Amino acid sequence: YNVPSFYASLRERSKRRWAKCCVYAFGLLTALYATMMGTGYALFGEAASSNLLNNFAPTDKLAVGARAATGVSILVGYPLAFKGLYDALRGLCISLAPSLPRRLARVARAVSSEANHVPLVLSLLGAATALALTLTDIAVPVGISGA
Repeated sequence: YNVPSFYASLRERSKRRWAKCCVYAFGLLTALYATMMGTGYALFGEAASSNLLNNFAPTDKLAVGARAATGVSILVGYPLAFKGLYDALRGLCISLAPSLPRRLARVARAVSSEANHVPLVLSLLGAATALALTLTDIAVPVGISGA
């Protein structure tokens, strides 16, 4: 969702260099995820929760620390993911506006207008918060996002 901005910030940009960065990043993440999945399965077997930290006792100090670190990670990473959502929605509205019926095109142009930046941000934050308060299983958003 943020590939264009990541590519633009790459030093000595080239398709070959970008491909190399992607291979390294996905390789590292695949190894990390596989290690965590294997460890979780080895510890808890079929009873492993989709959020592995839920399998540990609430009094386990390391698990409490890991939960806190996960929370900090989400807070710090949220603006990056939110920027992708914001840019994607505005880009979609800009792209679709010419082909939509007049009334919907007006809405799409309003959504993508800089004048409506704050209402759009507040609406997206409200929708994301409502969704977060509604979902009880982390597997749903993880399955949708593919992460």
